Amino acid sequence: MNAAPPVDDMRHAPTRIEKAKPLQRITGTVVHGLKNGRKFGFPTANLVLPSEAGLAHGIYVARVAVLEGPDMGLYDGCASIGTRPTIGSFAANFEVHLLDFTGDLYGRRLAVDLVKFLRTEVKFQSIDALIRQIDADVLNARRVLRRISANITDATRPHPTTPPPGTGKPAPTGGPHPL
Repeated sequence: MNAAPPVDDMRHAPTRIEKAKPLQRITGTVVHGLKNGRKFGFPTANLVLPSEAGLAHGIYVARVAVLEGPDMGLYDGCASIGTRPTIGSFAANFEVHLLDFTGDLYGRRLAVDLVKFLRTEVKFQSIDALIRQIDADVLNARRVLRRISANITDATRPHPTTPPPGTGKPAPTGGPHPL
């Protein structure tokens, strides 16, 4: 049996994320799964995992585009690729929990960008231990996504010595940037 990492272990998280460039994009229509995520308090959207995906089993930070329907838009998420060893022995599965989402996605098309690998899949000694780890994974995904957003914001912010548009004058110095 594999030992689970501590739930707050961020040793593998980067100290700086340069871009939100996806490791891979998985697109598909949401299908019904076992509904364990819902029972555990983390409902997931299940997609058929393409055989050519070639991704490591484990937990990923995700950005999710709901491509159709009333909830169309972009969402942050935490995805899982694996065989769900804690609850049984199953074929490889792909599911994503959309953070702070409460709608119904069955039959809707999604595009899921996997932006960061968090940890490998492990078999937990109990469902309670699994739920604690899922909670920690979601927290870690939020941390990573905040860093990505901060880096994107920093990258789009003008440099303090860049002249304000249309003035030809240098930007003020000696104080905080106006943005």
